[in-house]
Amino acid sequence: MKTDVLVVGEGVLADHVHGDLSGQYQVNRQTDFEAGIPQTTAMVLLLQDAWNPAVHVKAEEVIGQAGIPWLRGFVSFGEGVVGPLVRPGVPGCSQCADQRHLMAGRDRKEMWGIRRQLEENGGWSVMRQHPAQDFYRWPT
Repeated sequence: MKTDVLVVGEGVLADHVHGDLSGQYQVNRQTDFEAGIPQTTAMVLLLQDAWNPAVHVKAEEVIGQAGIPWLRGFVSFGEGVVGPLVRPGVPGCSQCADQRHLMAGRDRKEMWGIRRQLEENGGWSVMRQHPAQDFYRWPT
């Protein structure tokens, strides 16, 4: 029977959740998916201090193949984001949730451009390397 929780990520959020859950559950910790998912994992928590769509796409692939439910949590522009809970065989994924969230916002064109840049360049650190105007192009 699978009983463990796997916390994937690094940073303050992952550290705190790992510490809080460790007293009540069997919790494993990894910074990424390179080591695979332990066989005893019943639930994966993907936790990051920044919005990184490329990691979420990888999670959809790796965790989806394992057939394990997972929940993501991250910080985006000063706001905490939790979800969606992705369950095997149930419609809905993190990419669909991101798209709905981006298209509902007042700044959707700008956010879409930022998301595209983050996916293409592998994370938040890319924003420090490019001028702001590079992120404000509507996707083609």
